[in-house]
Parts: sequence; C-alpha cells; structure tokens
Amino acid sequence: MAVSDAKEINGPSISLPAKYFYMHAVIEYDFAFLSLLVPVLTEQPAPRPLTWTEDLFLMSHFTSATSYTLSHREADQHMWRVIVPEMAIPQPFLMHGLLAVSAMHLSYLRPHERSKYEMQSSYHQALATSQLRSVLTNITSENCSAAFALCALLTLISMIYIARRTDERDRSGTSFVDDIVHHFMLTRGIGGVLADHWVTILAGPLKILSTDKLEKPETYSLPSYIEQQFSTLRATILPSLGSSDPAALQTTLNALDGLKLVYKNCLFLHPHLPRSKMEIGVALGWMSLVPFEFIALLKQRDSMALVLLAHFVVLFANFEDVWFLQGWCDQAMASIENIVSEQGLEGLKWPSEQLRKRSGYT
Repeated sequence: MAVSDAKEINGPSISLPAKYFYMHAVIEYDFAFLSLLVPVLTEQPAPRPLTWTEDLFLMSHFTSATSYTLSHREADQHMWRVIVPEMAIPQPFLMHGLLAVSAMHLSYLRPHERSKYEMQSSYHQALATSQLRSVLTNITSENCSAAFALCALLTLISMIYIARRTDERDRSGTSFVDDIVHHFMLTRGIGGVLADHWVTILAGPLKILSTDKLEKPETYSLPSYIEQQFSTLRATILPSLGSSDPAALQTTLNALDGLKLVYKNCLFLHPHLPRSKMEIGVALGWMSLVPFEFIALLKQRDSMALVLLAHFVVLFANFEDVWFLQGWCDQAMASIENIVSEQGLEGLKWPSEQLRKRSGYT
C-alpha cells in the first residue's frame, strides 16, 4: 500500500466484551447468528476465487496498514500485526477473516475501486464464517483463541455493514433496525458458544482484547445532565410508552440499567485518555448485557426499545473519525426517527441534541 493510501494510522481497539460474555452467556447451538452478517451473495454474481498474489497483497496491507487502525495501543497493534497473523497459519478460517477486513479497509481507502474490494471481502467473509461454523461445533484449547480473534473481526465487519447499509438501503429505518438486531444476536451468540473457554482465551496472547470494566460502578456518578436524563427515562418517558405492557416496560428498564453501567465504563475507565481513544468494545458491551426479550422488542420496532437504542447510539459520537464508523451516528438516528411512534419522538430529543453537539457523552 502506498503511504498516501493511509488515511488513518491509529484507531480504536475493537475488542469483544469477554468479561460480560462470561457472566451473561447463552448457548446457541445452531449458530444461526453466523449467517447474519455475510452479504447475500446469491443476489450478485458469485465472487471468483482470488489469486495467491491478490491474497498476498491483502495480507501485506493488513500487517502494514489495517492492523494499526484497530487500536490506539501499541500492544494491541503488535497483536494484530504479528501474533494474530501467525496464529492464522494453521487456522484458515482466521486467515480469511484477516483478508476480509483488509479488503474492506481498502474499499474505504480506494473509493474508485470500492466494488472490487468489497467483492474480495465478501468472498473471504463467506469462507471465514462457513469454516467457523464447523470449528464452533468442536471448540478446543487449540482453536478457541483463533475463533475469538475471528469473532472480534466479524464484529468490526458487522459495524461496517451497518454503517454502509444505512447509507445505501431504503430510508424507512427498517434495514438499520434489522442490522442492529442482527449485531445484538451475533454478539450474544458468539459469547455463548465460547463461554466455556474464556479462562483459556484470557490466559493467552489475546487477553488484551478483553474489555475492562469498573470494579465498583456504584461508587461513580454520571455527570448531572446524563444522570437527569436517565432518571427521566425511568420515571416518565419509558413508562409513558409502555404503560399497556408491564413486562415489556420492565425488560426495557433492565436494559436501561445495563446502558447506565456502560455509560459509566465509557466515562470513567482510563480517564487519562481522550474519549475518542476509548475502546469501542466498551460501548459495544451493552449488546451482551441487555435481556434477550429486549432484542425481541427491537425486532418488533417497539418505541421504548427504539428510544433506548437512540441513547446507545450517542456513545459512538466520539468515534466518528474511525474509518468504519464515519457517518454512522447521524444515519442511525435518522433511521430511528423514521420508525418510532409519534409519542416516542419526545424521547429522542436528548440523544439528538447530544449528536448535534458532536460531543457524545463528554
């Protein structure tokens, strides 16, 4: 890759919230979640197998450029640049994942060749997820770390597709909600399958991918403007939207508790770092904390769930310089506004205001 192609050298760490997974794992043996983020290749010409020289270029790009965009921390960058590629040599499913992310990064850096690199990424994604499906039926101490690394990469790819689909598909908001629901299911499904192997994973070279969390979150207080909004959500906004369904309201209030915890983690973990350098995985941790019933409410376009989802979107306002999240917040909020009920629009005023300020949660 030419030096001029490198629009961004440093980036946020993309880690899966391993500690949350370990505490809140649910097994999904059919692995249906793996099919949720692979593009529907049947709707376009089947991608041709890539030549070894094309794959060699993709790997060179990953180690020389993409790996530096996946974290601000040198230790994480070394892991992606050196450790994970070596780990992928005997684990071809992981190798395909690395090549898929590299190709997607190139599609961003070289917009005039976007379709070419998106097709290459789709090809490697399909192979990675197909092979991972077989691996997950027989997770061992030898392959669990490679599976975890690929799952982190699939999380990144999922975010890319959400960002691009909200730009390219219909403006009804339905596509975005479907995509975010799929992301929730992907996160929970992966966590469940790997739950029995967290001790092994966290004892190995990928332990730095585990997301930190506050030891005593109850001792921290959110800034008053955030605390006041969370109180308003609990006392008036959510009850007004869910008065006819007490069970759904309680589910949403439980999800609100998890979101408040994630806000605290985002604000008070590593306070010496700018918020833009916080791990995105800290914010994504909410996806593994919400009750499964809340995911069902999102799928039903429930206004309570959509209002809470909008408050989750705010967490990503400070990450919009990251290549795979550019424009994501504005498009996500517009999609939610298009499908929420008229009564629910009142609950979107605060998150919309935070995004207009472009300061997120700081």
